Amino acid sequence: ISYSLQIFYDFSGYSDMAIGLGRMFGFHFQENFNYPYVAASVSDFWRRWHISLSSWFRDYVYIPLGGNRVSTIKWVRNFALVWLLTGLWHGANYTFILWGVFYGSVLIVEKLTQFPKRFHRTWGKVAYRVLTLLLIMCAWVLFRAESLALALQYLKSMFWWNHKVGMEEAVFWISEFKWFLIAGIVLAFPILPKQWKENKGCVTFRKLCLMIFFFVSISYLAKGSYNPFIYFNF
Repeated sequence: ISYSLQIFYDFSGYSDMAIGLGRMFGFHFQENFNYPYVAASVSDFWRRWHISLSSWFRDYVYIPLGGNRVSTIKWVRNFALVWLLTGLWHGANYTFILWGVFYGSVLIVEKLTQFPKRFHRTWGKVAYRVLTLLLIMCAWVLFRAESLALALQYLKSMFWWNHKVGMEEAVFWISEFKWFLIAGIVLAFPILPKQWKENKGCVTFRKLCLMIFFFVSISYLAKGSYNPFIYFNF
């Protein structure tokens, strides 16, 4: 959960900075994230997460291969190839390749079986959103781990199959940063209605809050060690 929040705020914040800096020079970049963790399915998640990368692969790999205007077998081939390349784009490591294969497989199953819609009818939308988040967090383990062995060990610990390895450490960090964790979870969701954001009074209040958060962030950077953006690794 913590890494899911860290990588979202790291990359979403980095994208927002790029959008703001670009606008100062007259460039208008599109939003790169749209509350990805409210996704109703894994397919919906990838329409909300890293939109620029998904759009690039769609326009320059998926569509030139024929997109979905081909037979089912060829469509599966096209989709699998796109996700294999997406994994390799992040790094030439088996963990990234497996991460791409994992997402490609899940998305193909969702598309061919229409599983999200069927699940919504039987168990409800909330249950499938929870399942989607669980799949996303498992995928982040593959993305973060340095090797497949470490990824497997971590997944086993997540599901209590590893004799509670790391539990004491996890409890310590949760108690140490619980308020940051709570704030991170709450702010990852659209908690304010759109009309509130457009209200003049709310806009002023939002700007004031952003200024406070900005100075708090600067103070943490000043007293902390060098910590580059996660995506500087790619």
